[in-house]
Amino acid sequence: MQAAGRGEVGALRLAYTLTTAYHTVPALLARLGERHPQLKVEAREVFAEDILQLLRDERCDVALAPATSYPADVVCQQLIRLEPLQLAVGEGHPRSMDPAVALGSLRDECFELWPREMAPGYYHAVVGACRGAGFEPRLDEHGAGSTVWGYIAQRRGVGFVVRSLREQLPRGVRLLEITPPQPPPLSITAVWLKEDQAPAVDRFLDAAAELAAEQAWA
Repeated sequence: MQAAGRGEVGALRLAYTLTTAYHTVPALLARLGERHPQLKVEAREVFAEDILQLLRDERCDVALAPATSYPADVVCQQLIRLEPLQLAVGEGHPRSMDPAVALGSLRDECFELWPREMAPGYYHAVVGACRGAGFEPRLDEHGAGSTVWGYIAQRRGVGFVVRSLREQLPRGVRLLEITPPQPPPLSITAVWLKEDQAPAVDRFLDAAAELAAEQAWA
């Protein structure tokens, strides 16, 4: 009972978005398994737009997603990781063999990304990076999920990808470094309800803090 009260035994329901799926979440689950083997984590991938309602409906205890605005009186956020952004292009793209590209040189490109309402934090990071480089991006927001990758591979446009996804790229897509001044990294945060913080959430945040310190995540 004492272990359960400390969040070391029981269940933790975790929601996460695609940006965290291939490196951040597996690393966190592995660390939690090491520290608290009796804590069962039920993890599922979601769209960022659904996180607040999932928390309110008590269908998840904590979520991982790119930072965005939530009602400050309802939700807590804690920075978990800063993810450098790289440029994703199709293998036949004219710039695909360049070791690095200047963001300002992409003002005529079409940027593939999910619609703002599906992934608000990621959307604003992409648009903000382009505006910081001095241009308003031309956006294709019709893709969702793997279709965005397909459009990039077909050279319909380019996109931003977090560096930790480098080893998980689909066939036909290459990642390029962006020359200085580089866009701000994408902030990945943990999100949970202020009034309903389960003890297991504290253990999750402890594990995240350990990894952030060890691997220089933030």
